[in-house]
Amino acid sequence: RRRERDPFAGADDATARLRSALVEERAALHRTSRGRVLCWGRGAHGELGLGALRPIRCAPTLLRALSGRRVAALACGRAHVLALCDAGAHAPAALYAWGRGRDGRLGHDDYRDRHEPEALAFFAEARLRVRLVAAGDAHSLAVADATISSREPPGVYTWGRGAHGRLGLLRTLNKRRPNRVTHWPPSFHGMRVVGAALGGAHSL
Repeated sequence: RRRERDPFAGADDATARLRSALVEERAALHRTSRGRVLCWGRGAHGELGLGALRPIRCAPTLLRALSGRRVAALACGRAHVLALCDAGAHAPAALYAWGRGRDGRLGHDDYRDRHEPEALAFFAEARLRVRLVAAGDAHSLAVADATISSREPPGVYTWGRGAHGRLGLLRTLNKRRPNRVTHWPPSFHGMRVVGAALGGAHSL
């Protein structure tokens, strides 16, 4: 049987085999082997991160707004994106969010759409180190660890649409900035969170 040609053979590292992929309803993002991000599809609310004048891309396009950062993790919601970036030579680790801002799902303390990646001020000001992110249809989650100079406690933080109690904050109000989840079953105390997943109206 004839072997199929590897389409990535001979490609340089910048376009090497994709290590991770996340697909949402209208847009797709891929993180390359050097932590760069490629995006394509429909970005009516800015979820592609390419700017307000580029709502549709029919081929993978480098997200230049993050080209100087190494992206460690991506999470796609229905119309928003979270990107966790490692610390670099000239920039600290940071969590970026862009796309639709309705319900406060971006965590920027407002409801405006973002057409390019923007770092969440909350975690930088709190001096917390985010190590895990997840995105649902209209809400977001981050797990943050303490640092030597933390101003807020570590833990699980959620924000965005609060209907049906999906944020885990005992109420159904929307939150436009991260809020720490504090009510856990007794058996959870002392446990380390190693994964999280968000659905349309629930969280795990």
